[in-house]
Amino acid sequence: LTQKQITVSQMLTITANQTNYLSKIFTIKKDSPSQLYKNAKSNGLLSAISNKENQNDETLQENQIVSKTVCARFLWNLYSNIKNLKNKNTKYSKVYGPKNFTPIPDVLPSSPDFDACLGVIENEIMQLEDGTYFFGSTPVSAIEFNSYLQNLE
Repeated sequence: LTQKQITVSQMLTITANQTNYLSKIFTIKKDSPSQLYKNAKSNGLLSAISNKENQNDETLQENQIVSKTVCARFLWNLYSNIKNLKNKNTKYSKVYGPKNFTPIPDVLPSSPDFDACLGVIENEIMQLEDGTYFFGSTPVSAIEFNSYLQNLE
């Protein structure tokens, strides 16, 4: 948990080691990071959910660096799955999208991760650093990610 930035694979390993969230979604034995990635991908934990009809498959890659937006995507998909939100996980784009309005200036309604970013903020899983902006391209450290995981409870 001392790394200043982590990859998607490391994010999944931390999740598997620190929580039982993934085991609620798929069977985990002594999965390798590569197997965790395959299982997370096949269960939709790495795909964007906003504006699905207007995007190509933007699934996260195994060695991709985790930014705040990437982190929000994974955490929102995990939260939505655990809480069984189904169609409620895109409520933000349904409300704000038609108005082309956003309560967070640097998260646009056209973003494939619009619902994820707003969802993790509203549910206090992640926070706006300055109370206004999300700073989605900022890399997430291992300790920050672990603290976000704890906020899922």
